Amino acid sequence: MKAWKESACLILAAQKGLNVKSSFNYSLLLLKRHPNTKFPGSYVYPGGLIEPADADLKWQELFENQGCNKSSFDSLFTNSTKKLEIFREVKHELPRQISLRISAIRETFEECGVLICKKPSDNCELPIQPCDLQIPKEELNFWQKKVHNDANEFFNMCKNFKCHPNLWALQEWSNWLTPTFFQARFDAVFFFTMLSKIPDSNLDYVEMQELLWIEPKEMMENPLIWSALPPPQQYTAIEMSKYKNSSELLNAMELKSKREIKRNLPMSVILKNGSVHLLPGDSMYPDNIDPCKKEVIDKTNLTIEQFRNEAQKIHRLEMFDSPDIKNNLLSKF
Repeated sequence: MKAWKESACLILAAQKGLNVKSSFNYSLLLLKRHPNTKFPGSYVYPGGLIEPADADLKWQELFENQGCNKSSFDSLFTNSTKKLEIFREVKHELPRQISLRISAIRETFEECGVLICKKPSDNCELPIQPCDLQIPKEELNFWQKKVHNDANEFFNMCKNFKCHPNLWALQEWSNWLTPTFFQARFDAVFFFTMLSKIPDSNLDYVEMQELLWIEPKEMMENPLIWSALPPPQQYTAIEMSKYKNSSELLNAMELKSKREIKRNLPMSVILKNGSVHLLPGDSMYPDNIDPCKKEVIDKTNLTIEQFRNEAQKIHRLEMFDSPDIKNNLLSKF
C-alpha cells in the first residue's frame, strides 16, 4: 500500500479592478479549513484527493462532442512533468495531464463554487474570464452539493450544461510530497490560473469556514494567516511576492512551464532556534532519500544562521521559534 494519497490543487489568482489602489494588482484565493476536517484551521488553496471519476474515459466522449479532438490536448503534455510520478500513465484511465486538471477544477467548484469551465466557443487565453455560462445561482448551488457528495456528478453537471472543464487555463506550478514524519501524507500537484476579475463564490461550509482573496505580501505579513499556512502555501506566497503586477506573474508562469518541475519532498532539520525544510537543490539536501522512511535530521547544536552558513547552495524554508522573526524562503543556486 502506498504511503501517501494523490491530490490536485489550484492556485487561483484574480486581477483587481483598475480603481483599486494597492501595491499588487491581483489577489490569491485562500480557504480556511473547517475545525472538523483534516488540518483544521489551515489556510489552503482549493484542492483535494483525486477521484476515479476524474479519470473516467467517458470524459473523452464529452470533449469530442464539444469540438475537442486529440490534438486539442497536445499543449497539456509538457516536458516539465514527464519525470513526475504523479503524472505516470495508468491503464484504462485518462492521461494524468487531463485527469489531474479535472480533479483540481472539480475540487475548486466543490469547495468554493468557482467554476473553471467553458463552452466550446469560449476563448481560453489567460487571464480567463470567470465562468459565464448563464447558469442561475440556485442551480449552481444545487450542483455544488451534488458534486460534494459524489464526484461523478461533476461529469453529469458538465453534460447537463453543455460545457467542459477548461483544462487549458491550468498551468503546472509545482509538486509537493508531504514530509515523511507526517502520518497523513499527500503527493500534490499544484496548478495555477488567473482570472480577469474576482468571481462570485459560494463557500462549502462542510469543509471550509472562511474564504479570502488576499495579496501574497498580506499572507506573509499577517501572523495569524502565515502561521496557519502549510509549507507549499508559504513557499508560493514568498515566490509570488516578487511579482506585483499580474503580467509579471504570467510571464514567470510561462518561464516556469518551460522548465522541468521537480517534486519537493521537504527534509526537516531541527536546530537550536527553530527548524528548516531542506528542498532539492540545497547542498545540505541528502543525496538519497527513502520517501517512505520517517527521518528528521538533528542539528540542535547549530542555529539556523550557522546551518545556513555551512551551505554552498541554498534552497530551503527557515522557520524560527521566535514569533518576532518571519519565516524565510532562501534560494541561491
